[in-house]
This record gives sequence, structure tokens and C-alpha cells, in this order.
Amino acid sequence: MNKFLLLICFLFAFNVIHLCQSEDKYYLYNSHPISLLPPNIPLIEDKVHLWADTTRMEGNSIQVLIINNTENELKFNGYELARIQPEYKIYSDNWLRFVPFFYGWCGTAFAYDITIPSKEFYVNKETFRSGIFKSEIRFTFFGSEVECSNSFFANIDTSETELTKYDDITYKFCDANYLVSIIEEMPKPYKEIPISQKNLHSLNKDSLFIKLFNDGIVLRGMDVLVERFPDRIFTVLEPIAENKNHPYQDSANRIVNAIKNKNK
Repeated sequence: MNKFLLLICFLFAFNVIHLCQSEDKYYLYNSHPISLLPPNIPLIEDKVHLWADTTRMEGNSIQVLIINNTENELKFNGYELARIQPEYKIYSDNWLRFVPFFYGWCGTAFAYDITIPSKEFYVNKETFRSGIFKSEIRFTFFGSEVECSNSFFANIDTSETELTKYDDITYKFCDANYLVSIIEEMPKPYKEIPISQKNLHSLNKDSLFIKLFNDGIVLRGMDVLVERFPDRIFTVLEPIAENKNHPYQDSANRIVNAIKNKNK
């Protein structure tokens, strides 16, 4: 009986060790030594770069590796990782994002942290919007020094490329003049309910929602101006606050008065 129990313990320990040693090097949302990378994936000396692994692509999802070939440990939070975004090539070396990105009202989905030790890679899953237009695409980690990924061809939907000019990533990294132009020119790029909000069609109030999306472009622009370029608040928003015929007079007035009261 004792020999039988010892045999069971031995087999259990063997299986555990074997499973640990044969761990899938592409286990999602985890890091692994870069020595496990296949030879077709290049390493950039003293650099961190992305690699879109087309052998691990299913439909419109693909594994994108963050390869840390430096001596430094890297740390990213979910808000930063969300800035890994697909782009498509329009001509020469010019690339455009084609999927507008917004964090949404709840940040729970981004409230996590990852660590990538030196000489390791992290496996992330990314998606792109599929469609009928075949193009060369890549992934870029906006707002970081991480090198862009390799490119590959896929069928994508570029119908909302225009909307990326007014999303959270653009607003976070644009300059002050770009933001001011949006506030002053009040663009209306939304002609229909965006793909990500198609469930709103069932409410039969498309025109109302389209107006709210277009209004949101300017109103969010005002809020970002306050956050990123406070020295431009009064020169840009005060004239709007004083214009009773301006469609965003109330919002500008609220912001200007709040700043004035704060500075008293």
C-alpha cells in the first residue's frame, strides 16, 4: 500500500514538473524569457518593440508581443496598454489609425498593472476592425518609446477613420492649436451612430444620438484644454462664455467661472 502511494506521489510530481517545463511560451497575459522566441521573430538590441505574430491570428484578433530586449524592467498599467492601437498604411510611410478609441465612463477594465522583466516578452491579444478593404496594418504603442510592430496584410474596415481625429488618444497627444481648432470650428464628423454603439439604433432616436456624439467632441475638447493647456483657457473659452448665441456658451461659462472662483 505504501509503495502504491509513493508511486502516485511520484507520478503527480513528475507531471507537475513536466507541465512547468513545457509551459506554453505564448500563454496570454504573461511574460516569458525571450530565449523562447522562435528564430523568425527578430530582436532589436537595447530596444522594446512590438511583434504581431501572424501565426497566432484568428479572425480579427492577433497576439501582439511586447519584447523587452533591454536591461530594464518595464511596468505598464491597463490605461497605457490600451494605447496599443492598429494603424493602416495609406501611402509611403504614412499610417493612420482606423478604429476610434474611448476609455468609457468605467475604468475597471483598465485597472491592472503588468511587469515585463529584462530580456522577457509579454503576450497580449489585440483586435482590429475587419472589413472588405485589404491593407497593410501594424500596431503602435502611442505615447511610449516602444517600437512599432511588424506589418501584415488584413481585410479591415476603415469607415470610421475620420472619427479617430477626435478620440481619447488624439486628445491626449495633440498640441494646443489642434485642440483649439476643434473647439472653435465645432466639427460634426458623426453622420451616423458609430459601429461600437449600434445597439442605440433600437431606440429610434438616431438624430438625437448623432447630435450628442458631435457635441461630445467639442465638450470633451474643452475639458482636455483645461487639463492639458490651462494657459489657453481664458483666451479660448471666455469669448465663447460671453457669446449668448454660441451653442456651447453654458459649458464654457461654467468652466470659466469655476476657474475664476478657484483662483480667488
